[in-house]
Order: sequence, then structure tokens, then C-alpha cells
Amino acid sequence: EDATLGPAQEGKQRASTRRALDEALARIAAEPQRLASEQGRKAADTLIASAATIAAPGPRLSAQLVEARKTLVTMRTEVAVQLRSDGKTEVVLLRVGSLGSFANRDLRLLPGSYVAVGRREGYRDVRVEFTVRPGQAPPPVTVQCGQQV
Repeated sequence: EDATLGPAQEGKQRASTRRALDEALARIAAEPQRLASEQGRKAADTLIASAATIAAPGPRLSAQLVEARKTLVTMRTEVAVQLRSDGKTEVVLLRVGSLGSFANRDLRLLPGSYVAVGRREGYRDVRVEFTVRPGQAPPPVTVQCGQQV
């Protein structure tokens, strides 16, 4: 091996590491739904903290860090969601818990995908899937059992 190749190999390794960091930071902004889980948000926190330790980050990395932090804050901000039912259907919101029976219920949920399950004696169970987008209240979600068995 040529001893003069050491600096070139070190440079190649730094460039490879920086490219991987660049791709990971870009993915945070491009795919914010990956931050819908606590595990995804923790991974993004770790990545941002690691990237923030780079001395003289340059304009591209600085801009990526700002965008990644902004996306993370947005994905940690709860959104108002209105659930509607008939007052007779027992509603369970998976990942959240039992909500009981109600006519209208206002909740604040983190962005992500949710499933509401409605149960009522003598009626077919219903399952309603909905998505909460960052900064956008979804239309009211109706969960009620209406088909008798």
C-alpha cells in the first residue's frame, strides 16, 4: 500500500459519513410521517444532536438542521380533532385509549395515523381510520355503530 493514500482514504471516509448525514437529514423533511412515532422522534433528536456537534457546518448543513428542527417541532405539536358519535357507541381510539360513549368529543392528537373502533351491543363493530396532518385539523371523524346484527 502507498503511504501517501492515507489522507485520501480519510477524506473519502469523511465524505461518505457526511453524505449519509445529508441523506438522513433530508429524509426528516421529506418524510415527516416517519416522526409520527416516539421512536422516530427520538431517532431524529439523536441525529440532529449529532449533526449539531459538527464544527463549521457550512450553509447546507445549517439549513438542513433548521429544517429538521422545524419539522420535528411540527410533528410534536398536537392538532385539534373532533370525534362524533351517537352517544350509544363505545369508542376506543387505538394508541390513546377508551373514550366511552359520547355525542361530540374534542381531542388534541399528535400528527400521525389513528384507528377508532366503535362497539355497541347488538350492532356490528365499526373501524374508522384517519390521519392527523401537522397543523391541519381533519374533518370531524364519525364513529358510530349503525348496522344491527
